Amino acid sequence: MKKKYSWKIFFSYYKPYKALFFSDMFFAVLGAGVTLVIPLIVRYITGHLAEMTSSEAAGMIVRLGCVMVGLVAVEAFCNFYIAYFGHMMGAKMERDMRNEIFAHYQRLSFSFYDEEKLRCR
Repeated sequence: MKKKYSWKIFFSYYKPYKALFFSDMFFAVLGAGVTLVIPLIVRYITGHLAEMTSSEAAGMIVRLGCVMVGLVAVEAFCNFYIAYFGHMMGAKMERDMRNEIFAHYQRLSFSFYDEEKLRCR
C-alpha cells in the first residue's frame, strides 16, 4: 500500500531553520518594499519639484538622490541575503533529506536489494 504524501513531512524540514527562513522572508519583503518605493520617489521628483525654485529643487534632488542611493544599497543587501542565505538554507535542507533517505536505505535488508536487482534486469 502506497503512503499518501503529507505536507507535514515536507514542512518538517523547515523546522530546524525557522529563524533563517523568517529572516530570509523579512529581507524578501523589505527588498520588495524598497523596489516599490524608488519609483514613487522618482514620480515625486518629476511631479512636484518642477514647481519649486531652482535652488529649492536642487537641494531636494540631492537629498532625495542620497535617499535613493541608500535604498538601492538596502535592496542590494536584501538581494544578497536572499540569494546567499536562502540558498544555504535550501542546501542544508537537501542535506537533511539525503541523510534521511540514506539512513533508510541502510536499514533495508539485503533481500530487498537482491529482489530489486532482479527486477531491474
